[in-house]
Amino acid sequence: MEDQQLIRISTNLGLNNALLNLEDQLTAAAERNALAVGDGFTQAEKRAIVQVEKLKLVGSLDLAALMLRGKIIAEIENNGIWADHPNGYQSMREMAEDIGVSVSELSDTRRLCDVVFPYMIDRLGIHPAQMWEEIGKSKFRELSSILSVVIDGTELESDKGVNMVARNILENAAASALVEENDWTDEQVRESVVRDLLETGRLPVTEMRRHIRPNQTESIEASLIRSRQRNFFIAEMTEDQFELMTRLLSSHLDTVQVELPEDSRQRVNEAARIPVIREIAGLTVLD
Repeated sequence: MEDQQLIRISTNLGLNNALLNLEDQLTAAAERNALAVGDGFTQAEKRAIVQVEKLKLVGSLDLAALMLRGKIIAEIENNGIWADHPNGYQSMREMAEDIGVSVSELSDTRRLCDVVFPYMIDRLGIHPAQMWEEIGKSKFRELSSILSVVIDGTELESDKGVNMVARNILENAAASALVEENDWTDEQVRESVVRDLLETGRLPVTEMRRHIRPNQTESIEASLIRSRQRNFFIAEMTEDQFELMTRLLSSHLDTVQVELPEDSRQRVNEAARIPVIREIAGLTVLD
């Protein structure tokens, strides 16, 4: 089997070499950490300890990449640099999607770098690196929405469910403080909730989701119709379910909204002018 280091990490040769050289530094850091566990291990056990510690430390590179991405995003957005690009981008979102950064990743990165991480450092005295290895990238991203709402009180236009959960958690924390006769300010309540949410991030992902999404949006029941090598996906959804689907599919979903009249005759006439409705209705017509 060929050495996996032959695979180029970046199309930029200089950056590729620099990234590959990080393994030596990771090995040295892992060996230092492994020494802390003491002696009494076989050579095979020591090698296993070092390799697993290296894998754990690689997670720190995810944090470095995310914080660097956050810095670059802020520079581009704050200075309107996306508008100067010769590709003629019409928005920051269009630019991000064009280079493979999803809308959800863009939003999560902003929240973590602009709101959550500064709060952890300035208010809690906790550097993100201290918890990053324990919580991990995916769970930190999942917590980013509710943490940002709790921290700065600005609700999200794209996720009413998160807004509701954040309000409920804050109200419950304030009520508990009164019962325990803690004369907390609003800021102290927020701090307590943020600490609890970060602790929740240590839980397995399914258990964490039960804590932060107690009233989780119900699954979408849909019908998939296959005809003549074509697929039609039909589902009746609540507003919450539609927002969930839109958020999950993000850049892979283009919707065309059609408002049909209440009057039955007008509704039939209007529906007849809409191509997709005509096509679905045509499935039941005999050739």
